[in-house]
Amino acid sequence: MPVHGDAPFLEEAIESVEAQTLESWELLLIQDRPTPRTIQKCNDAQSGSSRIRLVVSTSAGISSALNTGLRITRSPFVARIDSDDLMKPNRLLTQLAVMERKPDLVGLGSQAEYIDSNGLVTGKSHYPTTNWEIRALLPFVNPLIHPSVMIRSEAIKSIGGYRNELDGVEDYNLWLRLSQLGKLENLDQFLIEYRRHPNQSSEKNRDVTSALQRIARLNALGVDTKPPSTSWAVHFASTEAKEKKVQASLLERQASKSLQRALRAGRGMTDFLSKKALDRFFHLLFAIINAPIKSSAALFVLTRAKMKSYSWN
Repeated sequence: MPVHGDAPFLEEAIESVEAQTLESWELLLIQDRPTPRTIQKCNDAQSGSSRIRLVVSTSAGISSALNTGLRITRSPFVARIDSDDLMKPNRLLTQLAVMERKPDLVGLGSQAEYIDSNGLVTGKSHYPTTNWEIRALLPFVNPLIHPSVMIRSEAIKSIGGYRNELDGVEDYNLWLRLSQLGKLENLDQFLIEYRRHPNQSSEKNRDVTSALQRIARLNALGVDTKPPSTSWAVHFASTEAKEKKVQASLLERQASKSLQRALRAGRGMTDFLSKKALDRFFHLLFAIINAPIKSSAALFVLTRAKMKSYSWN
């Protein structure tokens, strides 16, 4: 569990871990630039349980925090959770049973109940569950909820963990790379409560996410995506919307011609899902023209998963 800033819901998140029906677990609280008040909360939690360990991240950012935890974990399985989200009591036991039964499964997510700042349920996810559906979507969107996923430690360590320069889409990039090792699935069950805050996504954030997704795909394909600063998220935060697209396009030109059509299709599908105007269907057509089979398969899966019930960004 990465812990950053004031972490107002940290105590609730820790309590949800302590309430797990699985008896054998260890909680790593990875401190990433916490406030003094948050540090005290972490100290109190560690002093109250022998199964809670406090760890200080080696450098700033969520990827660094998660990689710090990966380096010291003693478990063959790692379950993600954020400091503002909650686990259902049967979350760990349910996912562990499936992971042990399916050795070719490298990552297993679940559905989520969306909650507000007061803990009230505001909606539910309808993410696809099977490996083939997730593979159909991966070239275009992120089909797993990061804090819901249990990962096989050996698999994630074998690919080098999270990429620090891709904070903001570190999970999407990880799924793209993990999918080359084994299967990814989602359970139908609602095993976490995922907290959403008002006005969480601004138009500027959507532009950043769209550009970051393009970088994440390129990185997973082995294209050199070294950012101009510490991370692409930091760089794009101060970059105009048009310039983000230009820079992502320049990087995409480094890919082979056979991959460029797939990358253009990915851009089209991302724009189709993030735009609200009528021209969004132009972006869908653009995706289908560039990768007709893959884009059509993804559209079919999205329709089946009731795409209007959640945001893919």
